[in-house]
Amino acid sequence: MKRLLKTTSLFSLIAISGSAFAQSATDTANFSPRLKIASRYSLWDSYRKNEMDVFGSTARFGLNYRYKNIFATLEVQAGNPSEAYTNSSSQGYATTNGRESLFNVRRANVGLDVYKSDPASVSFVFGRDRIVSSIVYGPDAMVENIATNLDNVSSLTSSDGIGLKYAGKFDFGMINFGIGSYNNLAAATQSTGSGWFGNSSLVVGDNSFNSSPKTQSRAIQANLNADITAGDGVVEARVGYGSQTNAVNKITTTTTSTTDSSGVTTTVYTNTYKVFDVTNTEASLGYNYMNSALRGGVWYQSVTTSKSQTGVLGATNNIDNYTASTTDDSQTINTVGVGVTGNSKLWGMSDLLTTGDVLTYSLAYQNANGQLVSGGGGTTGVTKFTNSTLTTDFYNVGVGYQLEKFALEFNYAMINASKEIYTDNDGKANATQASIFYLMAKLSL
Repeated sequence: MKRLLKTTSLFSLIAISGSAFAQSATDTANFSPRLKIASRYSLWDSYRKNEMDVFGSTARFGLNYRYKNIFATLEVQAGNPSEAYTNSSSQGYATTNGRESLFNVRRANVGLDVYKSDPASVSFVFGRDRIVSSIVYGPDAMVENIATNLDNVSSLTSSDGIGLKYAGKFDFGMINFGIGSYNNLAAATQSTGSGWFGNSSLVVGDNSFNSSPKTQSRAIQANLNADITAGDGVVEARVGYGSQTNAVNKITTTTTSTTDSSGVTTTVYTNTYKVFDVTNTEASLGYNYMNSALRGGVWYQSVTTSKSQTGVLGATNNIDNYTASTTDDSQTINTVGVGVTGNSKLWGMSDLLTTGDVLTYSLAYQNANGQLVSGGGGTTGVTKFTNSTLTTDFYNVGVGYQLEKFALEFNYAMINASKEIYTDNDGKANATQASIFYLMAKLSL
């Protein structure tokens, strides 16, 4: 309770004086809050028997800081209080996060403007960042849960490193560019089974937020964003590319015990790393009319992974020798989608319950193909399949209510697959379709 009161007091403090001119580096005017609270209530779904409950909640908060040519961002998200395994300790065995898993660090970086003029600035950013390379248009299910673009990847997958960023504001609009070197390329794929309503990280992030990397593998990521004024709206263009050699996909810990003649048992812990080369290309193009009264667009993503290899991490955080997989598990996953959102302001309907509120609507469709999946066999009643190419079609419709940064939305989402990768409400993975109907409430600052 004391920690909660301290956190609440901090947000109260930084919200007091947004308009005050900062006289020193510690003035409260230098700070602004980041806050996202979302809760989803399942009214019906196809894959469980215990619907009518809260699921997929988000509690995210943080701070933005700006003083002269220095800036910083801190953002954390409530996590799972489990003891997930992270990197190996100095003794050679896997260690746990413990209580640290209660909060996942999404952003923690500090930056320096090395050039700043009226139209443009050039900055260096150091630390943990989230790379935004595309916009997904649609309801909550599509944008916040199913989408696999970099901005929607799990908070457990970090991108720690150094980046160079350019931002320019001109008469015709805004242009932003960024490039950097990071420890992880935060790529993801669609999830399957009973956890289909989300995405799964391809590259393992280091949630411990310590100085010791898993391996010496590094990613290069770049993005280019443009917002161009056109008529009564803005053309929104985004493109991004990233690649990483020997990116860590999975860590397996094994133990070997030996007993000497005197009865003393020695146990050796070995961490085996599964790695592959990965690339991620993203792009989106949309139009925002009358400040989101009508907004829509298309998006594209292509993720490739090479044939995997395995190796044992050495004492210097390096893998000297790799063993190639005996099967070709390389993938090329292509995703394309289209969506539109809008509100009742477009036809002059607003101020329903209070000044400025509107009714909202949104719909989206997405097709993805190329992901390798395995399943069937056992008690599923489905013929077993291994490394089969998957094609999915996702449909999402939403209607709701909005007041500035608050949104209330009914969502219906359905996905069809070419293979039996989803569970029925008895927990058997024998379904090619999954669907859900739920109510979402969100406040995002």
